[in-house]
This record gives sequence, structure tokens and C-alpha cells, in this order.
Amino acid sequence: MSNYAEQWPHLARVTNDLEPRLVSQVGGALETYNIDVRIDYEEYVRFIQEYSDWSDAATPTGTGFEYRW
Repeated sequence: MSNYAEQWPHLARVTNDLEPRLVSQVGGALETYNIDVRIDYEEYVRFIQEYSDWSDAATPTGTGFEYRW
């Protein structure tokens, strides 16, 4: 299990260790998942956005990491 999966274990469990395609599917049907998965999903998305913002700011051309759903 990756460190990320350890940080968001409920989300990792339903997304095959945070496989991006499955994370996207969970996000599209979030209301069908239990509260633990929802919380992990929201925290994961917030982390991805913060990382993307940081990465964009860290590169002179703004071509840093971007996670697309």
C-alpha cells in the first residue's frame, strides 16, 4: 500500500489503491459511498489541487503537474 493509500485508506480500498480512473468514478457518484469514503475523497482532491497549485507556481512557465479527472 502506498503512503497515499495509507493517508486515504477508505478511498484507496474502493479505487484499487487510488487508481485515477476509479477515483474519478467515485467522484462522479460520491453520494453512493459511505461518509468515510466521501471524507477521504474530499481530502484527496484538496491535496491534489494544492499540489497542482504548488507545482504550477514552482515552474517558471507554469507547466507543472496537473491532475485531470
